[in-house]
Amino acid sequence: MDMKKERQYRINIADMRTGESVLAALRRLFSENIPIESPCGGMGRCGKCLARISGNVLPMRDEERLRLSETDIAEGYRLACMTYASPDGFGEILVELHDQNSDAGAIQLDGLFTVPVDYTPMGVRPYMAAVDMGTTTVAVYLCRRTDGSVIYRNAFLNPQRTYGADVISRIGAVIEDYSNLERQQRMMVEAINDSLRQSGVPDGDIGAVVLTGNTVMEHLVTAMDPRGIANAPFTVSSLFGDEYRADTLGLYAASDAPVYLTPCFAAYVGGDIASGMAAVGFDTLEGINLFIDIGTNGEMGIGGKDGICVCATAAGPAFEGAHIECGMGGIPGAVRKVTAADGKISCEVIGGSEARGLCGSGILDAAALMLDTGVLDETGCIDPDACDPAYVSYCGDDRFYLDNAGKVYLSGKDIRELQLAKAAVCAGILTLMRETGADYNDIKKVFIAGGFGSHID
Repeated sequence: MDMKKERQYRINIADMRTGESVLAALRRLFSENIPIESPCGGMGRCGKCLARISGNVLPMRDEERLRLSETDIAEGYRLACMTYASPDGFGEILVELHDQNSDAGAIQLDGLFTVPVDYTPMGVRPYMAAVDMGTTTVAVYLCRRTDGSVIYRNAFLNPQRTYGADVISRIGAVIEDYSNLERQQRMMVEAINDSLRQSGVPDGDIGAVVLTGNTVMEHLVTAMDPRGIANAPFTVSSLFGDEYRADTLGLYAASDAPVYLTPCFAAYVGGDIASGMAAVGFDTLEGINLFIDIGTNGEMGIGGKDGICVCATAAGPAFEGAHIECGMGGIPGAVRKVTAADGKISCEVIGGSEARGLCGSGILDAAALMLDTGVLDETGCIDPDACDPAYVSYCGDDRFYLDNAGKVYLSGKDIRELQLAKAAVCAGILTLMRETGADYNDIKKVFIAGGFGSHID
């Protein structure tokens, strides 16, 4: 584990609640965005909330030890969600975390789709901002009002991921403690403020902001109660499509500018896919077309100018690297492309550094390579005995290794996570086709959107 660019947090044990984990205490006690991964929301299942933890804490239990490598343990790492203070209530706990967002400048933002827009209603200030609040990654664009040209772009990992990799986990945190709604709202607006101010544009020069995201993300950024979305009949507090003032949301980097929240279709079909469809003119297309926004929440629509049918599927965060043993976001150190020739595997790594893990496109590439070499059968089982002899050396322990150091691999469990995500997207497409009576041959165009979707080979 490369722990460069560490941030330290000191927790006074007297400030911790009875039975509270280090992860829960970090969330509650620190107003800043805590750079810690917790795809399972702190349930002790994913093994991702790694941190160097020292001080007056209880010894490691067997269930935590099973989720850590010998190297991690030797270097002082613990799982924050499974580490607890000593019951004597004295002293403090030191937590050292790797700030992944310090590397986020290399998050992939290419593939920007632009269309002509009349910007004159946006007021007289020189700039506008657009923010795509993805469940995993947030993308920020600053544009000139006169022509809409992008003068600054930035991306960062969604700070709310400390409450879970998916929106259900984040709603669950609000159900558990309603004050977590305010915390998640503050996390997002502070991160957007920081990103906009990095552009060097004065606060008063931003005349309008557009925020888009799935329906839950729009609830969280406005601090609207999302709890009804968690269970049937999936009721929402709002489907948005309205304006707020930036200062009322805490977006002080835009002063008192109007903030527009894009309209959502339903509880799980949000403003992000609505924005994408608007950008490509989906509602003006002839015949039957398919639009897929592939991410943690797989949203999609079928149709054209004669009508659109939409749905969402719980693809889960596997495409974003969560619940994958070597998975990570699209930041430096992530393998984004995998190729092979003459018995040698080559990995393209974001930032050109040493491979630390796999992001979504790299995961798909690796799985495809496993199929091509025969190490993976059609059911998803790893079978080294059936592998191309040239690649047998990459197999071992129900894993397929992609680097000589043996740090980056896909496991049999990872393949199951990938199969579930892929099947969810497929089920959504089949459902839309059944509802509309469409056939594969009827589909004229397919649009694939999303940070992950844009980089699929």
